This record gives sequence, structure tokens and C-alpha cells, in this order.
Amino acid sequence: MFGIEFTAEDTVGMIGLIGPVAKALQSRVKEVIVFDESVSAFGGNVSIHPMDKQAELLPKCNKMIITGSSTINGSIDGLLAMCPNATEIAMVGSSTPMFPQGWADTKVTSLSGSWWKNENKEEIFKCISCGGGVMELAPYMLKKALYIR
Repeated sequence: MFGIEFTAEDTVGMIGLIGPVAKALQSRVKEVIVFDESVSAFGGNVSIHPMDKQAELLPKCNKMIITGSSTINGSIDGLLAMCPNATEIAMVGSSTPMFPQGWADTKVTSLSGSWWKNENKEEIFKCISCGGGVMELAPYMLKKALYIR
């Protein structure tokens, strides 16, 4: 998953709840610690914590999954600084900048995101302008993962 091997000993931090990923991980790792402003409960051994607990809890995580939107909202540098014990950090989601050289001087180890088919440019822009999300855009994207370390 995302070019990372997860084991029963891992504590995985997740910035931005990706429900199917959290569900898949919860039976494979020791704990999944999630931070997501828009979600208050999920279940299982997935813990959703208030954002003000990040500095306290992220150093406990040895593996991280961070949504690409953290680059858009400007929180990525602060988040990476709060993960001193993470041996693997995956940037994931359709907003992940799929540019390995841009992550060369960071602790990010893999990128998983979307590449958009140029031949569908008009359809993509029309879908976005009409408020379409990832589900509507899925026919025009290719999901890719790059391991960068």
C-alpha cells in the first residue's frame, strides 16, 4: 500500500481520513491515529483526534500517510516536522504533487496520486467547473504510485 510495508508493530498516523485505507490498515497494524477536521468518529482501533493533539501524537507514529491537500493548505512543512520518528511517509490523493524531485530534501518516501489524461482536458475542466469531484473525474485519471527513497 503506497509502496510501504505495514506490520503489526506499526503505529500509523493519517492526516486526512481516507476511510478505505484506514479500514484496511486497522487489522494489519498496532494503531491508526487519524487527524481530520471534518470527522468525529470512525470506529475500530482507528482513533480520530482533535487537530491540537498533532504535536503530541505524531511523534509516536513510525509511518505516516498524509493527504496531498496539506500542500494546498500550507500545513505540510509543519506536519513533517512533527514526525521525527517516521521511517516512511506517503503523500497520497488526487492533489498530491507527483513531482519526486520536489520532495528530495524531505522525509517523504512515496507519492501516490493521479495523473490526468491530456486528451480529456475539455471533459475534465467541464466536470470541475460543474463541481464534480474525484468520483466524477475517475474516468479521466490514472492512479500512480512512486517510491522516491
